[in-house]
Amino acid sequence: MNTLTTPDYILENLDTEFPVLAIPKWLFDEQPYKDLSDDARLVYALLLKSYYGIGVLRGYAVIGTKLELNNSLATVQCMLACRKRTAKKVVTELADVNLVSVVN
Repeated sequence: MNTLTTPDYILENLDTEFPVLAIPKWLFDEQPYKDLSDDARLVYALLLKSYYGIGVLRGYAVIGTKLELNNSLATVQCMLACRKRTAKKVVTELADVNLVSVVN
């Protein structure tokens, strides 16, 4: 059986050559995270990437990693290009499951 492997040099250059966003699988499989909206998952993945960079692709994001969210509504509005109401819903969702702590 053939197995695919990814050489380390590809992962090291992935951020610049092939920009991708890794959304942790546990956001879809584990309770209480599996009930999050897609917007909340996307914002959390973007926050993880900004905190840990390429480390997220290598599996460094442990289940339930809590992140600090500064200027939360403006940050989320910018990430999603959405209205304030949507940003507030996403921040509330993430805070309710302890994935972010809001600092304003």
